[in-house]
Amino acid sequence: MLSITRTSWQANVTSLVCSLANHLNTIF
Repeated sequence: MLSITRTSWQANVTSLVCSLANHLNTIF
């Protein structure tokens, strides 16, 4: 159960970083 939560958390962080990078690419 804990590993599933950790994987979900990692996926959320990864998508957050990707969306942040996309915003930076759009600005610059």
